[in-house]
Amino acid sequence: MLHDHNLYRSRIAQSLAVHSGSSPLPGGSNIRKVVWSCELEELASAAVRGCPTKRAPNNTYGQNYELSVYCYFHDFGRLS
Repeated sequence: MLHDHNLYRSRIAQSLAVHSGSSPLPGGSNIRKVVWSCELEELASAAVRGCPTKRAPNNTYGQNYELSVYCYFHDFGRLS
């Protein structure tokens, strides 16, 4: 997945990516390769452990945080 993400970022940097099948997206000179960080993986895992409803305080790394709540009710009596 990270490899594919970097391929797309590279295409954008070189102005080879196309927006909605029409015009090319503008290129960029500071679109760097993304590398995996085991440290960030552990920090992210710890941040969401226990399903918190607020962002964990962190002054070093940015966070994208989204909370989705789903309620699903099923009436099994209607299956017969």
